[in-house]
Amino acid sequence: GLEEINILRPDGTLNENAGPFAGLDRKEARRAVKRALEEKGLARGSKPHTLTLPRCQRSGGVVEPMISTQWFLRMRPMAERALEAVHSGETVIVPDEWTKTYDHFLENIQDWCVSRQLWWGHQIPAWHNAATGATVVARERPDECGDGWNQDEDVLDTWFSSALWPFSTLGWPAETPELRTFYPTSVMETGFDILFFWVARMIMLGCWFMMPPHKPGATIGGAGSESEEDALRESVPFREVYIHALVRDADRQKMSKTKGNVLDPIEVIGQYGTDATRFTLAAMAAPGTDIAFSESRTAGYRNFANKIWNAARFMFMNVDRIAPDLRPASVGAGGAPAQSRGIAGFDAQTLEDKWILSRFNRATRDVN
Repeated sequence: GLEEINILRPDGTLNENAGPFAGLDRKEARRAVKRALEEKGLARGSKPHTLTLPRCQRSGGVVEPMISTQWFLRMRPMAERALEAVHSGETVIVPDEWTKTYDHFLENIQDWCVSRQLWWGHQIPAWHNAATGATVVARERPDECGDGWNQDEDVLDTWFSSALWPFSTLGWPAETPELRTFYPTSVMETGFDILFFWVARMIMLGCWFMMPPHKPGATIGGAGSESEEDALRESVPFREVYIHALVRDADRQKMSKTKGNVLDPIEVIGQYGTDATRFTLAAMAAPGTDIAFSESRTAGYRNFANKIWNAARFMFMNVDRIAPDLRPASVGAGGAPAQSRGIAGFDAQTLEDKWILSRFNRATRDVN
């Protein structure tokens, strides 16, 4: 129950709550506080201390914890509806083992801080009156918000805006033909790393804003209205979520433009060929495991693809050796394939020769 006191300004300097240290940069303030303690005889010495120092991924600057006013979204009612959507089978997660992860996310959900201090994004639709301290939230600037009212400078979390995508792109909140036609959609394919960041949030917001009374023109409980089950079925953003593995670099690090370890597939195809690139991904795509994409593996699969290509080329060079009645155009009485006689110039003498010829004839019959 103690008062929460913030001593930092947004630029990293100390505010008036810091007393004699106000105005100092927080790095200089630490040294100044230490000197002040020593001067007053209150210092108890010092010793080396190892700690985790959080840094901004973009700027590299040290991230300081700071108390500030933020916007939060109450998530528990949305999470309960999204859990019901999956448990009832209205949305199916494939592979099924990811359902447990989905449940864990939503059953332990906390309120979501949706405000961000960035220059870009959807500006929060709230207007503040600095003189009275009043706040008004509305879709557009209310008429009563005249002089002295300013819109909140924060923007919405990118994932919040993304979570609105399934229905906001189709004209919602109006009941548009696009919304009726394409919502819900059939399959959402994505990586497991954003199962909560994006997929679960799309389901939560979809099941909330596309359920009556939020859904345009829909009600529950009245004459001719849809039931709770029907309403949930029509509110989910997609029927199936297909979770695939991630393509990582050779060291199994997640590819990131910031890290500089992204492989451009166009460049890989240009160096090794399309077939080799496709085969590398297909051969390494074991269900449930990530792909550690390696150019050296791609080089090996290029050599393998060359062998397949040369084998096919050899076959087409020797296709004239096949007996005429073995070719696809050859048919016998009643449209049935003609009797297979073998390969021109090949005389089966040993048991092994006859076995090879029998397998050839069987393959010819199946292909024809």
